[in-house]
Amino acid sequence: MQFTTLNLKTVSGPTSLASAALSDIKEHLKVTSTYEDDLIQIYIEAAIGLVETYCGISIGQRVYQLNMPHFPRERFIEMPRGPVSAVGALYYYDTSNVQTLWAASDYETSLDEIPARLYLQQGDNWESTYERPDAVTLQYTTGVNAWSAVTERQRLPIYYLVTHQHRFRQPVLSGTIATDLPWALRANLQSLREDFQTG
Repeated sequence: MQFTTLNLKTVSGPTSLASAALSDIKEHLKVTSTYEDDLIQIYIEAAIGLVETYCGISIGQRVYQLNMPHFPRERFIEMPRGPVSAVGALYYYDTSNVQTLWAASDYETSLDEIPARLYLQQGDNWESTYERPDAVTLQYTTGVNAWSAVTERQRLPIYYLVTHQHRFRQPVLSGTIATDLPWALRANLQSLREDFQTG
């Protein structure tokens, strides 16, 4: 990555998907009562958070702001933490320390790439910037705002984690020592993680 995720700030989100996912998860658990609905939603939120953290992705919708000390050497800006669904405003501080909007007509976006990229238009050049840690800022949206938009591959580890938490109410134990993640779950998480691996 050009700039580490340490330069990434959450502007809004994440969108909570637990309530929308509840009926689907309960069907998977074969639970028909409403007695544990609140608890199951807590499990769902925790499972989504674990998948997001482990895989370096966004499931619930977030708006991020990438702060950069200058424009990159390359003719593109990489956006960490996908999948990216929309790109907002690109601002920079000029050499007089005045914040300026970079016109959207002067760049193109490629959101299907991993990582997603913003490309400078042919014939244009990046401007010189004032010396400050947020000399260039880019806001963009990741994840989804509806459970129905979560892919099956992303749902699978969530089902697995919620089912385990609901059934056992404790970590996986071997004697008195907690073991690694079960193979099926680990393989699924690793596959998702590799899809968004950016080095």
